[in-house]
Amino acid sequence: MKDLSTDYSGFKGYYFNKIINDIIHLIEKNKHKVVLDYGCGKKVLDKKISKKYKILNYDINPVFSNYKTRNNRKYDVVVINHVLMYLNIKDINKIFKEFYKKNKKLKFIIGIGKQNFLSKILMLLTLNFKAHQYTKSTYREQMNFLQRKFNIISRKNILNLTTLIYVRFKVSKN
Repeated sequence: MKDLSTDYSGFKGYYFNKIINDIIHLIEKNKHKVVLDYGCGKKVLDKKISKKYKILNYDINPVFSNYKTRNNRKYDVVVINHVLMYLNIKDINKIFKEFYKKNKKLKFIIGIGKQNFLSKILMLLTLNFKAHQYTKSTYREQMNFLQRKFNIISRKNILNLTTLIYVRFKVSKN
């Protein structure tokens, strides 16, 4: 299985730690208690806040995941940081439908890499030529999907490289 986990060394470390710290701020500010880190990778979020919060680490790569499935766990917020880009919109929709069935009131903290001109320059400067190699959906596709399906509670631009959004489902009144 291809390791798509984030490298937290060098400049990338500064950048991705900035994102994690902003995620932690949202968790603290909104008083979440149990966090599902969906696509946890090397469990950086867990290492930073597991003494204060219960972190459920789930990753498609079983080397990183603490659980074979996330379905029988209870949590009040889901962190999905730099994960959606590895999925096409059909698969993104499927995942969020599963979350919706589980809990319509669930909230999400989602980090979306912009993959813009600046990120391409930094990719070259850091000699990380394959940074976007496995992406299946664009920033625009991901944001369009999220804006259709969710109410955006807050939105933050991080270094003009990532959009961090805090959202909840748009619940139909049928």
